[in-house]
Amino acid sequence: MLELNRAQDNCSAIEHLYSRRDALALAGAAIVAGALSCASRGSVRDTASAPTNLSPSLARARATLIEMQRTLLLKARADFGGGLVTYLPAASSTYIGIWPDDYIYPLIGDPASANPAELQQVAEFLTPAIVDLEYVPDRVEPGGLPILSPGGGEAMSWRMPMHMPAAWVRLLNIFESHGVRWPRRAELARVVARSFERVPFANGLVYIDPQRPSVGFGFNDSIWITGMELMSSLTLLRGFERGAELFKNDLPVETIHNWRERAASIRKNIHRLYDSALGGYMGGSRDGRQFSVWGSALARPLSGAEENANIIKTLGSKAAAIFKLGCTRHIAEPGGWTRTYGGGNGNIGYQNGGFWPTGTGYALPTLAAADLKFTETLATDLVNNIERLEFAEWIDAAGNPQGARNYLASTALPLMGLRAIAEGRDLLSYF
Repeated sequence: MLELNRAQDNCSAIEHLYSRRDALALAGAAIVAGALSCASRGSVRDTASAPTNLSPSLARARATLIEMQRTLLLKARADFGGGLVTYLPAASSTYIGIWPDDYIYPLIGDPASANPAELQQVAEFLTPAIVDLEYVPDRVEPGGLPILSPGGGEAMSWRMPMHMPAAWVRLLNIFESHGVRWPRRAELARVVARSFERVPFANGLVYIDPQRPSVGFGFNDSIWITGMELMSSLTLLRGFERGAELFKNDLPVETIHNWRERAASIRKNIHRLYDSALGGYMGGSRDGRQFSVWGSALARPLSGAEENANIIKTLGSKAAAIFKLGCTRHIAEPGGWTRTYGGGNGNIGYQNGGFWPTGTGYALPTLAAADLKFTETLATDLVNNIERLEFAEWIDAAGNPQGARNYLASTALPLMGLRAIAEGRDLLSYF
């Protein structure tokens, strides 16, 4: 049995609906013998299996979130020009365009919501915007304008976000699983290959120069995480594996071999970012040497029993700081990340300490392997609050909705987490 750190076990500190009993249950749970199946290494078959592994409570949460997300998908539709009408990342004016992560997450969480004819139109819209670029963009705006960096009027990164090739490979792959035929497919494969080549590595993991930081993982784009970087390494692991299968007939044998070697090297070296004293995986080996909640959960299939037990213990002992109203922070430290975009520590909130429904999708499968009761509490809290919170991108420490409203990732990632539990797979396999 794992013991909750008594210095942090204060009943009055447990946030809102999280009772002392729930926190103790999480921290005191025995680790389920054996791990769930390791991440699949090829293309993901994007048809959901029957949710036989879900408890009645989690099945209800999943059904409710599916219904909510399908409503959001209708609200978020916009005219992209040329006869294409499809959905934005949110039913609001905050994000206008197609981001590969935001577009595909809802279809992974709920594959039945995919409209193959519409996806074919999207593919024909995206192809000319991307195919002649030197590397894949951050997003494509209405009218077909590619934007290479996160940020509005000013670029937030001087180079391509590190995880971006993997995000586009995932989108290309899952579109094809729904019957899409990509125009100029071989040329798209070469854009992906050029993009992968732009990612620097050190010791087998994605490397971001501390002296000249750039964006790694998109959902951390306002945070400088440097050195060997966790989230981009994990997403690129799957990107290389997917890409090697997807483009094995489109690219030279040497390229496919190199991608498989890269993936194997990430698997072999991810332990370099594990720190037992921190309680799990750190976001980065230089800036961001802090417990990464989302990354530690996502890395579960690459970790041993001892490492996973330590991660569960950390989630339990710091539950009050991590979870609120069914939402989940990136980190446990109340002071935020050590270095943010623009210099210094920055304001507490958003990616620097906000509570995200998106993050709950990462947490659910890892928690379910240790404590079903707490997992059910977390999922139920999210379902009971998310509509009142306007499906916000994130909430602040007082529980107020912030950022984009009607944000699709707020339902999509929790649905991905519940799908992983239902199908007996690790969340990483869907990346």
